[in-house]
Formats: sequence, structure tokens, C-alpha cells
Amino acid sequence: IGTRLFRMETDISILIAVGATWCGASAISAVSAVVGSSSTNVSLSISVVALFTAVFTFVQAYLAIFFGMDDRVAGAWIGSSVDQTGNVVASAAIISEEATEVAGIVKIVLNSGLGILVTAIAFWWQTRQTTQTETDEENTGINTTNKFSLLFLWDSFPKFVLGYIACSTILTIVLPLLEESP
Repeated sequence: IGTRLFRMETDISILIAVGATWCGASAISAVSAVVGSSSTNVSLSISVVALFTAVFTFVQAYLAIFFGMDDRVAGAWIGSSVDQTGNVVASAAIISEEATEVAGIVKIVLNSGLGILVTAIAFWWQTRQTTQTETDEENTGINTTNKFSLLFLWDSFPKFVLGYIACSTILTIVLPLLEESP
């Protein structure tokens, strides 16, 4: 929609889309490294997403209350749609502690999937770039090498996700053991 309807550049459209649908500034930062966005596009994307996040932090909580949503449903809705973890917690806290817990869990699950999202975008972006290079070669007759590379996918993968998964795994194993010990 961004590239066709609003005539936006592809990279800024992707940045705003992942920022608005996934997890805000961290998604924008991770994806910007893949698509090679300028700092201006990154700043603009973060600004747009942060503006709407600030509004939805309050609007969604009060809409959930207005429509009488169950606290768990409201928490899941807020956790999956409000960007930036701090805003998710603040928004759900307006409703209840139970909504806050559910929203936090949903948001953490989404944050965990950021690595998969960035890898998928890196795969698509690299395939797209390779296809464009082949089309340019056919039109100009100039051979420019732009082959698909698994190393590019690894380089594009946000490594902090691995640390996050490791910490989560350790805590999942250790906390129950600590609770059982006298």
C-alpha cells in the first residue's frame, strides 16, 4: 500500500510496516540493517510509529473498557497491537493486573519472533535485489554479480534474539527448580 498508494520508497514502507505491526523501534532498527535504509528514513519511521503508539497506548485500553472486554482478551489485544513493550505494559495497566500480565506475555512472544521476521525480510529483500539485478543485466547487458548468500541472512539476523531465547530458556528451567528447593 505504501509504495503504490502513497508513492513511498520500498525501504521506508517496510520500516513503517514492521514498526507498526511488530514491535516498534526495535523492529525498525533490525530491518533497517537488512534493507540498508538511511538514518533519515529510520528516524522518520520511528517517529511515525512512536506517535501512533503514544495515541494507541491510551485509546486501546479505554476502548477495551468501553466495550466490556474480558481482561485477558483485552491484554492479548493490547499485547499484540500496541508497539513497544513499555507502552504495552502502561496500556494494559489501565485495565487490570491480569490484563497487564497477559499483554506482557503476548508482547514477549512477539518480540521473540522478531528474529524470524527479520530473517524472512532479509530472504525476500535479497531475492528481490537478485531479481532486479538480473532484470538490469538483461536490459543493459552489463553483468553485475549479486548472488543469494546465506551469510547475508546470518548477518541480518538480530543476534540479541539468541540471547533473549537463551535467557528465557534458562529462567524457564531454573525458576521452577528454585521454587521447589527448601
